[in-house]
Amino acid sequence: MGGNWDTTNAASFIRYTAGKGYKIYGWELGNELSGTGVGTKVGVAQYVKDAIALKTTVDAIYRGSPEKPLVLAPGGFFDARWYGEFIAKTKPDMLNVVTHHIYNLGAGVDRDTQLMDRILNPKALDGMAGPFRDLQGLLKAAGTSAVAWVGESGGAYNSGHHLVTDAFVFSFWFLDQLGMSAKFDTKSYCRQSFIGGNYGLLNTTTFQPNPDYYSALLWHRLMGTKVLEAKFTGSNMVRAYAHCAKHAVSDPDDPTTPSHHHSNIDRLIIH
Repeated sequence: MGGNWDTTNAASFIRYTAGKGYKIYGWELGNELSGTGVGTKVGVAQYVKDAIALKTTVDAIYRGSPEKPLVLAPGGFFDARWYGEFIAKTKPDMLNVVTHHIYNLGAGVDRDTQLMDRILNPKALDGMAGPFRDLQGLLKAAGTSAVAWVGESGGAYNSGHHLVTDAFVFSFWFLDQLGMSAKFDTKSYCRQSFIGGNYGLLNTTTFQPNPDYYSALLWHRLMGTKVLEAKFTGSNMVRAYAHCAKHAVSDPDDPTTPSHHHSNIDRLIIH
């Protein structure tokens, strides 16, 4: 794809929401167009121009406003070279958030036994550590103020697989994803989806919660944003992650208070 993004329609819509006083948390540019893309792609130089155009549009419309929506991009699958150049050319503050998508379990149309084998395979789960780590490395090396988000994640693309991605077994993948993303300083994790497809948190017919709904609720209620270093010696079938409790009170004069931590997953967002 080539040519500059025509911001006319987007600017009109953003202006409308601002005029109505709607509180918009953020505006994101694009969907799975980075790197090799999905179906089509946009080169990094063009994407940088278009991201700057979105930033300029948002700044102009919200000029003088006490609150301004975040600007997010590129919303695609992580490609180290593409993302590295994109981050370097949008630093230090053209973007608030760098987003990437995760569907690391393959196609939802695969046989249920294949999907379950991947969900319960430590090597398959560990495969996402590389992209999480590499993205953080790029952000730190560039000296940008932008932070990392998982902008969309449903595990298995093509809407998941009934009785697998809407069943108890899928929480082994989901909770591991939340722990791993927090470990690598991801600030928000956007789960696909609240309802829809076979990976929704609610049943599409009865609206009853699927197991991952309770996994999300458990994480939201228990896990604070202070992440601790967790080490475990033994089978990699056991996954270990540690956070301060969500409502924990720290005592700076208490030598047992953890001091080596960082702040992660400020919010869990359901699409």
